[in-house]
Formats: sequence, structure tokens, C-alpha cells
Amino acid sequence: AIERLKDEIKADVGEDLRALHLDADPHFNTQTFRLSVNKLGSQLLIASGGGHSEVALSERAIRTVYSRALRMLHHITGTPADVGRLWAVVMREAVFITNNLPTKSVHIPDGTTPSE
Repeated sequence: AIERLKDEIKADVGEDLRALHLDADPHFNTQTFRLSVNKLGSQLLIASGGGHSEVALSERAIRTVYSRALRMLHHITGTPADVGRLWAVVMREAVFITNNLPTKSVHIPDGTTPSE
């Protein structure tokens, strides 16, 4: 599975997987998983238990998606129950938008982002 992830990243971004920033889930802290990541030539960075703030890249991405979803919900008129039913749809759309917007980290030929 980790090799497939590396191949997908290479295809999407055009660069190798350099590091994985993960939380302290026991599945990520097994010897087998560590060896798999090391075999790929990637660095494994695991936050301490309860230290989600140590995985800053992931937390920032979650906050970005969450804020985009909230902005979309802000424009929905209806009852709180309507908004609650649409939360999953809005989050899915926010993830789609985030994943498909070009960024500088994806190395766009002219080096600009949508906001520029």
C-alpha cells in the first residue's frame, strides 16, 4: 500500500515521497510499517500521543478544508437541520476543491496560484 501511495504522489506531483507526517496511531508505529517507509527512502515523522499539533502540515490542511466548507455553508439558506444534512456534501466538495486547486507546492509552470 505504501508503494502505491508513493507511485500516486509521483504521478500527481512529479516528485518522490520525501516524508510522511503521521499521528501516533499504533498502526503507523509498527516495525513493518517503518521498514516499508525506510525501504522507499522516505522519512517517517510520528507525533507523540495526543500531540496532533506536532503534525502541523496535516492540521493546516484540515483547517483549510474546514474553513472552505464553513464558507460554503454560510451561503446556504435554510433551517439548521438543512445545513446539518448538507455538511457531508459540503465537506466532500471542499476536499475536491482543495485537491484540485493548483498550488506552488505542485510546481505550476508559471509559478502562480489561483489567488495570485
